[in-house]
Amino acid sequence: MVGRGREFSRLTAAVAAGRGAVITGPAGVGKTTLAVSGVAWAGQRGMAHRRASATRASQALPFGAFASLLPAGRGDAGTAREDLGVLLGRYARAMVEETGGRPLLVFVDDAHLLDSGSAILVQQLALTRAATVLATVRAGEVLPDPVLSLWKDGPAERIEIGVLDDAAIEELLA
Repeated sequence: MVGRGREFSRLTAAVAAGRGAVITGPAGVGKTTLAVSGVAWAGQRGMAHRRASATRASQALPFGAFASLLPAGRGDAGTAREDLGVLLGRYARAMVEETGGRPLLVFVDDAHLLDSGSAILVQQLALTRAATVLATVRAGEVLPDPVLSLWKDGPAERIEIGVLDDAAIEELLA
């Protein structure tokens, strides 16, 4: 990766160790590109992977970022707050069971936009080591507590990236 070799090495080491990573930086610096390269690297090494993209629109829906990845079930929309643990467990198991025994990498793009249920699901997948989590977050955004805890309290490594230097931009253009 042009200009991101050090960050890519840190990312692949964190994924290989099962810690996962949270890539932070300003908008447009290549967080998603770096993460997608990490997902491809993990796939080449036999890891199953799932991708969720958080958006402002999905923020308004319970588990909105994961809607296409989670099993449909009767009563999900009406699940009481005290049943959230049961629902989280069911969703985590369903994601892991789909892998056929392969280790799972869950990539969440724009994790700063996750709804609370999705953020807790990501945190629980990481803390229980049911999956290796790779996430991107935009610098300066308010993060859901479960996302912040991924590197503050949890296993993930925080990888901060900035704008490429002039030499890297020239190499990229060439």
